[in-house]
Amino acid sequence: MPPPMSSEAKQRLIRSLDGLLRARLMPALQALFDAVDENLFEMAEHSVNGRRQQLLFEGLHECRRQRARLQSETVERFVERLTDTSRDPVPGNDDGLSLVPNDELEESVAVSAAVDRCENAHARALHALVQRFASFFEDAGLDESRLPVGPHRLAATFVATCRRLDVETEVRLVVFKLFDQHVLGTLGSLYSEINLQLADAGVLPTLSASSPIPERRPPRTSEPAAPPARTEREVDEELAAETSRLVGLALNLLAGRKQAQADGADAASAGASGEPLTAATLLGAMTRVQRQIANHPETTPTAGTLKQHILQESERLGAGSSQLRQQDEQTIDLLGLLFRYVEQDRNLPEPLQPTLARMHLPMLQTALSEPGMLGDQQHPARLLLDELGSAAQGWSANADPGERMLSRIRSVVDTVVGKYEGDSGIFERGLREFRGFVEATRRRAELSEQRAVEAVQGRERLQLARSKVRQALQSRLQTAAPVPWVRQVLNRPWANYLVLLWLRQGEQSEAYANALGFVDALIWCGQVDGETEDTRRLRSQRAALESQLRQGLTTVAYHDSEIEDLLTELNGLLAWRLGEITAPDYLQRGVESSDAADFGPGANAEPELEDQPLPDDIPPATLQRIRDLRPGAWIEFTGENGEVERAKLSWISPISGRCLFVNRTGLKVGERRPIELVEDLEKGLARVLEAASLLRRALSAVVDDLRGDEQADGRTPDGDASAHGE
Repeated sequence: MPPPMSSEAKQRLIRSLDGLLRARLMPALQALFDAVDENLFEMAEHSVNGRRQQLLFEGLHECRRQRARLQSETVERFVERLTDTSRDPVPGNDDGLSLVPNDELEESVAVSAAVDRCENAHARALHALVQRFASFFEDAGLDESRLPVGPHRLAATFVATCRRLDVETEVRLVVFKLFDQHVLGTLGSLYSEINLQLADAGVLPTLSASSPIPERRPPRTSEPAAPPARTEREVDEELAAETSRLVGLALNLLAGRKQAQADGADAASAGASGEPLTAATLLGAMTRVQRQIANHPETTPTAGTLKQHILQESERLGAGSSQLRQQDEQTIDLLGLLFRYVEQDRNLPEPLQPTLARMHLPMLQTALSEPGMLGDQQHPARLLLDELGSAAQGWSANADPGERMLSRIRSVVDTVVGKYEGDSGIFERGLREFRGFVEATRRRAELSEQRAVEAVQGRERLQLARSKVRQALQSRLQTAAPVPWVRQVLNRPWANYLVLLWLRQGEQSEAYANALGFVDALIWCGQVDGETEDTRRLRSQRAALESQLRQGLTTVAYHDSEIEDLLTELNGLLAWRLGEITAPDYLQRGVESSDAADFGPGANAEPELEDQPLPDDIPPATLQRIRDLRPGAWIEFTGENGEVERAKLSWISPISGRCLFVNRTGLKVGERRPIELVEDLEKGLARVLEAASLLRRALSAVVDDLRGDEQADGRTPDGDASAHGE
């Protein structure tokens, strides 16, 4: 066990951590409030409800007014408690039951879920921090909820700072959502730096990053518990290892194929004489080909002919041999196969297949000078190719009318092909510039996509509310025989009030239950007859019925004159049932379809919400593809006129299963019920695009092809037959 730190050393470390936290948190909070400003302005600008728009603009002004205080106070409160390990739970994160107002409950659930996501994403780093701070403070019972730099403490500090923010719940939820994205979502690198500082200062310096993590409480959710989320670093390491293994396997298979070809060749053609081409000659030949391609792009060789062009140029340079070193030839052949796949990759739009295939030569030049490039997950050449492939996958002509994305991809490729001089810096610059361009378009696309999802969610909730209210009314009206006037009041104005309560307060709320109680009371009072106990009860409830009807109609913005007319008619109904007058004529006035509510103009034109069970005769492969679809998946749709549109699955309705699709700019492309999506897939009008990166797809396809060749030739596979997947 390491010797205890002196108090002076501890103070130095605390000061160092204080400076690090200030330097990292303040920019994150600034980015947060930049995003708050942009989001609230967009929401207010596009709101069609005048009252909501006013509240959003008021919230925007309040956030701007308090921005500086919220930023500085959050940082100050957080860092001043670096030595405090007392428990500071996030609101709503306790396991007890308490009565909390709905708006506070919504806020606390949002923050609690954000903290849980952060803890899951950075589980290993946080586990190491808990151990190190426990050692530093000599507190063996320290856990994540008391970790001075943990997401619990940071979120609790931010929530406390925001208590003086005088805004509506909707605005506060926007702030907390963006806090999750721009602050909690960026803590990974900060936690890595803190772990390094603690280790460098002698706090458990030998602590292994792979130390077992104790079982954690799963995030709060109504869904079944999911397996623990892997950290970003774990996913990257797994992908890197799998990619390196695929590269090695492909090279082994290529070597086996080459050996088989040599064994089967005639003695006269068993090999060429002379020394293999030197690296300098080979690179010189490729430079000549590069110059030709840059000056005359239309002469770009295909992936299958580039090798021959390079050998021809080496002969023009005076090389006495066209032999290649084994390692060079394997690399050239592998890159040729990879880019032959790129030329035909159906995951890429046809206009961009030849564009990305032009990256073949600079990628080959890099692979020959840096043999580990293909297996290096973070090599800028690989990153750039995959970034271009990712952007290309979601490209459609309809979503890029000005061809800004298409032109930018072509420009990046032209720059790399024309200016590559053996330095990977060209890839780094291209990657940095292209990512900047993509990020600028992504933020606007996310806002558009969010609005599209919210619009569909709102429509579905409204349809569900109408369906629930219709069921509640029909179940009551079918067991009674009220006069047409009662049926009309309940099916029209009162149904609108019920729908509004269902949306605002929920089906289990007291207000909704009271409104249904009015339905029962109105049906009942329309059937009271004679001098009975019921008539005495009716007299006692008369004022309450009038008051409840007035309140409900006022809430749904009925005109005062219409309200007074209905109240007068209600009084007439009650007076008739009490025997004070004869039955008024208007009581027989009703709607023709008396068993269906219309719930406002155009309501009946909207499709009913219903679950869409999938037929039993769907082919298993198609059924599995549907069930495997997740938001973020890209699908290519072909219209009846042959026009192709690529769209991302943005949202799946938990109510109806309906799928919402948006294009690269975040604009809604269309909706599909599950059965409609199945039909499109079966007819070939829809095709799910692979989620793997471009280079990974190419590697997997090449390995599959080489294995197929090997088995056809009767050779023994060199690798594991189940080795690769997505």
